[in-house]
Amino acid sequence: MSYNEQLQAIWQKFERAHGDDPESLTIRDCFDWAFREKLWQPRPQDMAKMFGREMQEALRQVIRTDPSGRQYRAKHCVRETRGGVQMSIWGDIDKSSRNFMQSSFQHRRKSIVNDSYKLKMDVDHFNEYCSKGNHIQLVLDFTDDVAELEAAKRGYEEEAA
Repeated sequence: MSYNEQLQAIWQKFERAHGDDPESLTIRDCFDWAFREKLWQPRPQDMAKMFGREMQEALRQVIRTDPSGRQYRAKHCVRETRGGVQMSIWGDIDKSSRNFMQSSFQHRRKSIVNDSYKLKMDVDHFNEYCSKGNHIQLVLDFTDDVAELEAAKRGYEEEAA
């Protein structure tokens, strides 16, 4: 059984033990319960992997403001395979080539599409098997949402000035 499958099994046991209200289950509560029940113990961590995860999160949070007042993410990555090993190559948006940035943007867009597809499958399942005819409508065209965020951000920045 893979580690993820082991964690999923712990969650299933947690649900059975505490599942009276399925909308109240938290991962923190599951951790407390699993640790107390000795179903989970910390594994020895690969320090380089731990550092890598923490560094990636830190780099994703580097935000700059351009002369137009637009905030943008400064650090971007491209996934490459070198010597049979997949790795993330990090670059700075203000210094990286167009090809690097295009590849990074394509990867992020593909990630958004994959998340949207998974969301659609979840909504479709719920609507077909769980909604009792009261379907949830899902709009995957984000054009208006992005425009609203841009307008709200502009309005907030103008009020602050």
